[in-house]
Amino acid sequence: MKLSFILAQARNGELAGLSKVDKSDEKVIGYLNMALIALYNRFQLATEEAIITLRPDINKIIYTMDSTDADVTVSGAAMKDNDFMSIIAAFEENGDEIPVNDEQNPYSIFTTSYNKIQIPLLAQSGYVSVIYRKNPDLVTYVDNGSGDAVDTSVALPIQLLEPALHYVGYRAHGAVDGNINTENSTHYTRFINSCNQVEVLGIITADDTTHVPVQHKGYV
Repeated sequence: MKLSFILAQARNGELAGLSKVDKSDEKVIGYLNMALIALYNRFQLATEEAIITLRPDINKIIYTMDSTDADVTVSGAAMKDNDFMSIIAAFEENGDEIPVNDEQNPYSIFTTSYNKIQIPLLAQSGYVSVIYRKNPDLVTYVDNGSGDAVDTSVALPIQLLEPALHYVGYRAHGAVDGNINTENSTHYTRFINSCNQVEVLGIITADDTTHVPVQHKGYV
């Protein structure tokens, strides 16, 4: 969906009563990013596969799911920062599934913090494939030279436009008046109700990554 379309819908609807300053492109994009985070938390909108190259040679058992760890890659490149939300599943190099956070299983892997994975007993395997839920790609405000934002694509399904706009309204009105009994509270209630309606109707299909066992030879 185009950013310009979302901004126009917000200004003509949920933000219509706010001043021009309070609904500038830069501010609304900030609210939109918070809406994306809330919606990606609520719905499984994007998944990805990360490849962890095991390093038993240096007794490494903790791997960080971001660009700082050279042993973690996505499509052969460094993993993006703030991309990892949570594990969906994990697999050995031969395709066997690995238990996750199972205290009773010695071959389980564990999430030790929000972006770290502990892999203690898989030294015999060259790689571990981790299927994970992605955080949203946030929108960066870029001025087109006249105070408006350069148009870009936003990773938001059209079915979630309504709850996104309600969340933008909640954040924008809250920034003007933090009183919970005012407009911002109403928009947050509408956001929750709109999300519930999406779930009842079943109009969002969770993104799913089909796992293909990693090939040790020739993998790039």
